[in-house]
Amino acid sequence: MSGAKRLALAGLAAAYGWAGAGLEGPVTGYVFDARQGMIRAIEGLPGGARLGMGLAVGERLRGCAVESVGRRAVCGTEAGGWLWVDWAGETVRTRELAGLTGAAERAAWSADGVWAVVHLEAAGEGGRRLRWVREGEVTGMVETGPGWRLLAAGPDGGRALVTNGPELWRVDAEGVWEWVARGMEIGAAAVAEDGGVDYEDRGAEEMWKAASGGPGAAAVRVLREADGVEGPVALGACRTEEGEQVVLVDGAGARLAIVRAGGRGTETVGLWARPSGMAPLHREGWYLLNEPGQGPLLLLNCAGRAVSFVPVD
Repeated sequence: MSGAKRLALAGLAAAYGWAGAGLEGPVTGYVFDARQGMIRAIEGLPGGARLGMGLAVGERLRGCAVESVGRRAVCGTEAGGWLWVDWAGETVRTRELAGLTGAAERAAWSADGVWAVVHLEAAGEGGRRLRWVREGEVTGMVETGPGWRLLAAGPDGGRALVTNGPELWRVDAEGVWEWVARGMEIGAAAVAEDGGVDYEDRGAEEMWKAASGGPGAAAVRVLREADGVEGPVALGACRTEEGEQVVLVDGAGARLAIVRAGGRGTETVGLWARPSGMAPLHREGWYLLNEPGQGPLLLLNCAGRAVSFVPVD
């Protein structure tokens, strides 16, 4: 093959997200399939995609936090261990994460795809602890406690959002805590590009936006019960030509409530299946709203405020 053809194919691979050096075809993203215990590619373009074969990891996985953009994941194994899985190159590489022990309450990736934050059950102790993972290395350990939940990682992974129910806190890998909100029933939360925090008061069925800054920064209510939100399961934000817009993923109502940039109105998008989260895909601007086993895969074009689906075998 001539050098010009190689350059042309490289350009197409970058533009369309072709997987690996083999150029198997365009890939929209990756998802963990709990039914088969493996990570699978979403092959093809949105609107005509399908689930492909699983990655050759060498053992069955029991749970993965997948970072589609950088093609990496933090996974628990059926043997009780933890793996760092990386398929950004020509082969799938794995590394044992010796610093992680116990089952995970949740794991979340930073927006830049560099850091994973894992909230682990402390075996036999009744508590929980946060650990930070970067490039297969485990660092940082912060004790939380019974009833605490991990909601999101910060944009650069340096801090995480956690809640014990009535309170929302930021915590970093050095163990520094800052409170964001109190006196609510905290549900989902997300960190905005400017460092602010969007969070849901599940008890009042409201969504609030806290400005960036120190502890207890002023917050503005952006959605309320009258907007018809039933059961939020995730919050996310994405960049549009108008600016950053916020997406509330409503699991009970099987829909999205989208607050347009600058508060320029709210849109509701109905879904064909119940969503369970919102994770960025390999294709820029696209997000995964559920997993195999929860109906057809739902793919959100965030800027376009449109949803397509992938049939699940």
